[in-house]
Amino acid sequence: MPDGFFGRKHPLSHPVFWLILHEYSLFGILHLVILLLSTPSMNKAELISLLSERVSGISKKQAEECVESFVQIVTDTLVAGGEVNIAGFGAFMPKTRAPRVGVNPQSPTEKIQIPAVTVPKFKAGKGLKDALKQPRA
Repeated sequence: MPDGFFGRKHPLSHPVFWLILHEYSLFGILHLVILLLSTPSMNKAELISLLSERVSGISKKQAEECVESFVQIVTDTLVAGGEVNIAGFGAFMPKTRAPRVGVNPQSPTEKIQIPAVTVPKFKAGKGLKDALKQPRA
C-alpha cells in the first residue's frame, strides 16, 4: 500500500480494516454504524466496546485502532481540503465561513472583525436519514 497523508503509512493498510471488510460487507458495517448512532448517547469508549462485541474476531484494542484510524483518516482528508463520502451514511467535508463583523461581548458598542475560518461539516446520506425516520420501538 502506498504512503498516506503527510508521508505516514496509510491508515487503511491496517490489517484490522481489511479483516472487517473481508468478514463483513460495507453495507453491514454501515448498518452497524447506524445502529451505534441510534443509541441515545455514546462516548468513544462505549463505541469501542460495542464495536468489539458486534464484530466477531476483533479485540477491544483492535476496535480502538479502527476508531482511531477512522478519525485520523477523516481529519487528514479534511485538513487537506478533501471530502470523505460514505455511500448511504453521509459525507464529511470542510466548509469555509466567510469573514464577518461581530460585536465584542465585553463592550457591545465595539465592532470587531471576525476572520474567515474553516470548519468541519457533515451532511447525512439517504440511508442515515431513512433510518432516523423509522419509528423507535
